[in-house]
Amino acid sequence: MTVIVQAILSIVGIFATAVMTMIVQYLNKKKEELANKIGVDNYNHIYNVAKTTFFAVEQNFVGLSGMGEQKRKMFDSMLLQKMPRLTQQELDHFRDGVAGALNYQLKQNQLLGPAVVKVETSTIAQPSPNSNTLSPSESVPKEITENPTPAEQTNMVAAEVSSDTAKEDS
Repeated sequence: MTVIVQAILSIVGIFATAVMTMIVQYLNKKKEELANKIGVDNYNHIYNVAKTTFFAVEQNFVGLSGMGEQKRKMFDSMLLQKMPRLTQQELDHFRDGVAGALNYQLKQNQLLGPAVVKVETSTIAQPSPNSNTLSPSESVPKEITENPTPAEQTNMVAAEVSSDTAKEDS
């Protein structure tokens, strides 16, 4: 069953990478067209203002989900205050360009992927089901793919202390 899930996730990952590449290519082509139309220096200036505006808008919506339309309106409003001659098509282009570049960087740097922590099973003890003590004979998965719960963190620290104490006693 896990092989099937891994295969599906691999296919989805390949598909997402291909789609992301096509989007970046499309945005680069649109960028070149617009840069030729308004001039490279002017384009770069507007792009930098749009990037600053984008991050300012994102900061206003930190921790809130489902706010895409409000973000779009705020971005358009703020950018138009700074660059009043932009058309709606240009606003859309700069917003999509900044968001696309940011998403591409996040994907390339794997900043949004799951955290993977490699753990040696021999150095970690888990609580015994019938007692409040740690039993080193029970194993822990070699990889933890999610953030540990506070209870798991406590067990990990207790296991490290237990391991250090055992080494000192030897």
